[in-house]
Amino acid sequence: MTDEKGHPLSNINELEYIRGEIYANVWQTDQIVRISPRTGKILGRIDLSGLMDKSELADPDAVLNGIAYDAKEDRIFVTGKLWPKLFEIKLVHQGHQLRALYPMPKGLFSSHPDSKFAP
Repeated sequence: MTDEKGHPLSNINELEYIRGEIYANVWQTDQIVRISPRTGKILGRIDLSGLMDKSELADPDAVLNGIAYDAKEDRIFVTGKLWPKLFEIKLVHQGHQLRALYPMPKGLFSSHPDSKFAP
């Protein structure tokens, strides 16, 4: 797998097949990469920095590393190692980029206190 400049990308984990693409979290970051299953090239990145309030995390190993897709309801969920919360995110197109919108409406799942687009 290669990044946008053709260099190998390491530290990917927690892969999920979503709408014809592979989503993978980049270990020790707040980034999810979208990968073409045909070419192995990165199609885009989703930045989830600010999703989890780091002051709620006591362990330095508590990092983003969980992606789940509910194909029936077309919902994406993310969480992290040792995180006390599960988040539902919605991906929206802004120009030529795909961005994560959170929080989703409050209810069963925890949500971020500030509604924003993640760059």
